[in-house]
Amino acid sequence: MKWAAYWRNCLADADSTKGVFNRKELAQKRNISSSSLVEGCLSSEENDGELFSNEPADTIAVKAHIWTFAFVKRNTIEHGKQKNSALPYYIAPIICPVWITRTGRLYPASAPFVSRDTLAPQHQDVITVSTVEQVDHFLSNASIQC
Repeated sequence: MKWAAYWRNCLADADSTKGVFNRKELAQKRNISSSSLVEGCLSSEENDGELFSNEPADTIAVKAHIWTFAFVKRNTIEHGKQKNSALPYYIAPIICPVWITRTGRLYPASAPFVSRDTLAPQHQDVITVSTVEQVDHFLSNASIQC
């Protein structure tokens, strides 16, 4: 039975969307202004129809993820050269699943969550923002409404 619980947890972890990005991955993401998040609606520039380009005409909304809080790696110059470090370029641990309608309205799809690739333990030595155990404890004792 422990094996089944472990397998379920692995599947849940695999489904926890990425929170660590390099520059190329970040360039493929769409930007949404903070005012759009506050208002709960994309601006006309942000709602350009691209989100629905591969959807049937009767699709009312598409599901998306919004990364609302981010850490960006600061470029460091040492002795006139860019210092490379093992740190990722961009870490956005908190992910908010949303539905986006054709008119640009944003609706929560589920409660926010912390991406698994930003939590310890990891299979290699990488930067993390917390542990799976700490996040599970927080979620067990806190109420997050969506």
